[in-house]
Amino acid sequence: MEELRQDIKMHLELDRATQTHIEFWESMMVVCDWEIAQTRKRDALDRAKLRGEEPPHELVAEDLGLHGVDDEVDHMLRGQSVAQVHQNKEQVQHVPEYLFFETSI
Repeated sequence: MEELRQDIKMHLELDRATQTHIEFWESMMVVCDWEIAQTRKRDALDRAKLRGEEPPHELVAEDLGLHGVDDEVDHMLRGQSVAQVHQNKEQVQHVPEYLFFETSI
């Protein structure tokens, strides 16, 4: 995975012909980084099991907090065309920030 990440990084630096190419390689980098993080998390959990230890608290808390999000996103995007995904992206980018973040007075 680390080698793949380096290849993606190289393509991102070299393949800047269009905005679509740039966005593609940036998206590939996000997916690769996520996969690397998931692999490291699984490795840490496996090591804890082999040693008979409790899994690291932060990994368990993260897993509990994100439960179902992947499935929900997959469900939302499944069957959409690239144009529809871009339209959704534009809509989300134009939602006022105050709708997402709580402000203190």
